[in-house]
Amino acid sequence: MISKHLPFPRGTTFSDAHSDGATTLLDDSQSGLEGKLYEVKDTLHGTGIPVILRCVKNDNSTTISTDYRCMSFSTSSATDFGSRVDGVANTKGEIAKPIDDFYAASSLLGEIPGYDLFYVVDSGMCDIKSFSGTATATSVGGMASVAGTGGYAAASADTGTAIGIAMEVSSTSANTAFLVNVMPSLWPGHAAADE
Repeated sequence: MISKHLPFPRGTTFSDAHSDGATTLLDDSQSGLEGKLYEVKDTLHGTGIPVILRCVKNDNSTTISTDYRCMSFSTSSATDFGSRVDGVANTKGEIAKPIDDFYAASSLLGEIPGYDLFYVVDSGMCDIKSFSGTATATSVGGMASVAGTGGYAAASADTGTAIGIAMEVSSTSANTAFLVNVMPSLWPGHAAADE
């Protein structure tokens, strides 16, 4: 079920919104929010179309950068996939979701604290940083996938499982964000309602 009522505002984490960032969450804190889907309107890119956010937990005691990267889902236990993130995606073509670009665009938060809750984009518009090196630029309408080390995105012909459809040409220079319409679902061929 997709809710329209966020448990904490975009650009913040659960601990920021509920305790001014002073409270450190534990591994089992607020587990009922993990993996839940929320619908918001795209105000960042001006399309007004729905963006589906997935609330996930940083499954580590270390911080995660909020810098336009794709996140890797934890597989520590059977229930972690789709609910917990263990860092940036570092394997070509892995199933991943980009961190909500509202974090980097708003400059409210530079890192996600350990065991805190935050949002990834499950579907809809999101900026993701491009990968340089042997990857080719993603053309408009082309598929974007995890490129490998660092959680970057590249053209699917270079990598594997698609994250979404490029809405603008990606740069061949690393660390340049480009707009992607993220495809719903964690598993290719399944609609978000099937999860």
